[in-house]
Amino acid sequence: MDRIIFGYAFDGKLRFSVARTTSTVEEARLRHNLSPIVTAALGRLITGAALTTPWLSETEVITFTIESRGPIGRLVAQARNFTVRGYVSNPTVDTVIKDGKFDIASVIAGGTLNVVRDLGLKAPYTSQVPLQTGEIAEDIAYYYAKSEQLPTAMSLGVKVGKKGVIQAGGYALQILDKSISDKAVENLERAVNSLGSVTELYQDGYDEVDILKQLLGDNLGYYEEHTVEYKCKCSKEKAKSSLLVLELKDLNELLKEGFAEVTCKWCGKKYIFGEKDIKEVIIGK
Repeated sequence: MDRIIFGYAFDGKLRFSVARTTSTVEEARLRHNLSPIVTAALGRLITGAALTTPWLSETEVITFTIESRGPIGRLVAQARNFTVRGYVSNPTVDTVIKDGKFDIASVIAGGTLNVVRDLGLKAPYTSQVPLQTGEIAEDIAYYYAKSEQLPTAMSLGVKVGKKGVIQAGGYALQILDKSISDKAVENLERAVNSLGSVTELYQDGYDEVDILKQLLGDNLGYYEEHTVEYKCKCSKEKAKSSLLVLELKDLNELLKEGFAEVTCKWCGKKYIFGEKDIKEVIIGK
């Protein structure tokens, strides 16, 4: 199971999180049968969502949606209580390489990042920003800076091999109090710019604490850790209720066929319903 390390530094003026999400992203790849470049793209968004989980209340849900103009279409990642899930509208985009790496920006090709924070109140908080680079980390960081006025540095990485995800992870630093010293900010910027790829660090044997030490040095101090995993809250009951949106004529057609199949968009799990179930849905209409 994957791990996330999180905490505060500089007397609470900055919060941080760093996570290895290799198993989580591999789970997404397997559940949705993703091509390599889509694995990398959705994996980055899922990792970005995972990094925010320590910043949420126990009941809060955050959803990141990229509405792209490119062939990958819509990418969605949702996080709550140290679990994440996600899906993409086109799971099998062909790989595009630039400078020896996946060219994720080219398959996204601009668009918007929509963020929904559901606090369990009547209306969730929603915000939308234009994509800045399509590299996802910079786009999420821009959202926090623009919509929540929280200067943020984020790095996300997913390395995919022939047999699946080799490494995945990322980190986020977020300034909560702008009274933090200019020297501290300069040191942080220098550390971020010199650190390099998270996946390469993992390949070289670094762990989450090692990465934080490189970023924060002696300012690391106290931190907490938690597991993070891919988890869906779908159920047969919820899948059955989704049949209620169908028109009566469509339900009768399914009844003639003798069964109905519902696939969860978040995890790919299939639910099969027989004639008895379909009749119950028709009666419920």
